[in-house]
Amino acid sequence: MAVNDTLKGHSKQRAVIEFEEDREGNIREILASLRDGTWRRYISYRELDKTNNNGKRRHIFEPSLRTRLLQHVWLLIVVPLYEEASRGIGMARNCIPGHGITAERKEYGTLKETKHLFYDLRQFTFVLVMDQRQCYHHVRVSIYRKAMKYMFHRLGMTADKELIDFGEAIGFPPDGELPIGTPTSPWIHHIIMLRSDVFIRENTEWALRYADDNIMAFRDAHELNTMKWRIQNLWWYCYGIRAKRWATKIVDINKSGLDFCAYITHRNAGAHDATSNGKGYTTVRRQNVRHATDCDEKAWPSYYGMLKEADCFAILEQIQRRMKACD
Repeated sequence: MAVNDTLKGHSKQRAVIEFEEDREGNIREILASLRDGTWRRYISYRELDKTNNNGKRRHIFEPSLRTRLLQHVWLLIVVPLYEEASRGIGMARNCIPGHGITAERKEYGTLKETKHLFYDLRQFTFVLVMDQRQCYHHVRVSIYRKAMKYMFHRLGMTADKELIDFGEAIGFPPDGELPIGTPTSPWIHHIIMLRSDVFIRENTEWALRYADDNIMAFRDAHELNTMKWRIQNLWWYCYGIRAKRWATKIVDINKSGLDFCAYITHRNAGAHDATSNGKGYTTVRRQNVRHATDCDEKAWPSYYGMLKEADCFAILEQIQRRMKACD
């Protein structure tokens, strides 16, 4: 299973082609190393720099094929443990199968939940958005090990030191920071955030998290400010991570829209029952509309998928008339 997960979508890479030439032999070799404890010899990373679409330049560590395979082995063991430990919490919405910004099921996504908050849950007046400052950069091995022990404690199990050591070895490159873009990194972050997720879930009526972005709803400003300082203290004293001061938002959603995960949700004034229209509307960021307007036909499906979830019908019509998409 780990081999299939590792090779999926990478069939044209040279390392994958070489691995497939003696697939069964390579699998037996790695399995033997896991049994006799010599698996560390397969761990290696390649350093490179990548620039995102927004111009942000990152120095990253890319795991080798066999390192990635060992990471998938670890995930097959740890993910079911995390899912059991987080049962009933339901805060995390990223990098989990079936979850995402526009997930089909409301309780697995961010957009439908946020629309429900703005349109229907009118008992809530204020929203708090909090983001961690360089969360991957500040995650250390010691924080990971404590988080794993906390997860085992929630399960009523004795901490598995061998599994924790294995995750440390395959999940952290030589610089000791949590790398960006590896299969294990988002799950390690979920495990680290489990204590925070439990605390927020137990002390708020409505909340969700996408990566390190946390959003919570409150009935009054006093309750919101109290929770803001409690979370900041939790992150600092448990993780050594600060909240981004410039990214912390306190929004009166009766007066202003909220930009969360690229969608801007607005609430219309007045009392509305569950079946009425005009309770609110959702837009996307202006730069996304600009990029969608300037994109070519090959890139259009991605922008179409984003715009169709918002109230952007006129924009969709205008762009598609120009494209001759039927051809």
